[in-house]
Amino acid sequence: MDEKEFNHLYNKLDSFEAVRALEAEGYDHELLFVIYTNRIIRDTKKRHYSVKRKSKELLSRWRRGESFLELAREHKFSPVITASILLQQMGWSKKRVRRSLQEPRMIEDSRIREDLRQASDADLIYSPYGNQRQFDRGKEVELFVGRWLKERGRGYMTEKDAQAEGHPKTPDFKLEAPIKVDGKWVNWIECKGTFGDRVEINKNYTTQLTHYVDLFGAGMVVYWFGFIEDILRDERIIVKDKDFFTSENI
Repeated sequence: MDEKEFNHLYNKLDSFEAVRALEAEGYDHELLFVIYTNRIIRDTKKRHYSVKRKSKELLSRWRRGESFLELAREHKFSPVITASILLQQMGWSKKRVRRSLQEPRMIEDSRIREDLRQASDADLIYSPYGNQRQFDRGKEVELFVGRWLKERGRGYMTEKDAQAEGHPKTPDFKLEAPIKVDGKWVNWIECKGTFGDRVEINKNYTTQLTHYVDLFGAGMVVYWFGFIEDILRDERIIVKDKDFFTSENI
């Protein structure tokens, strides 16, 4: 995907309704959802402090009868994070908030229990459902690539195996022997169950990929749902998407 088309999608994907609308135009649902997820997460991080700064005022309004969900929608902010900010303002710990989201039946206060349930049901990103969906997406990509390597007789060391050998930062797959991709040898594969836009690729390059190159040499990063071409220009790192693994290669 080129950057112009991506920016068009990213700018439109400000709600889940926009996901549905663009899906009707022929775009893949999961592609749209991961771009939407990235946008919401970045927006939440950017605006978290400004919402938290209003926590006393918002808590006062909640005590007068407004719900977590109503307050979140007014500020166009994550319902779960809004609820968490207000519960912490009441004296709850972050751990207690997380546990209550997972086990709402443990909440004795019926109003808080119902408000938190509503907030969680409305939040596709930060709710337990949303967190599990993101985790499962990443895990499915890893499992697919692992099977792909095994079917071709390519041995590898997993991230867990490499960490056991004392490497604190490791790719998902450290190959026992290099494989040739696009005429270049790669020694490791890192999997990302997301879309590689400029922000995502630059972040991954700085925090992970250059470290893997220093440790293990050239490698490959996979953005399962696609990527903007010509952003990562380091010749030591090849960028691919799911098409590479669902067609006949190597």
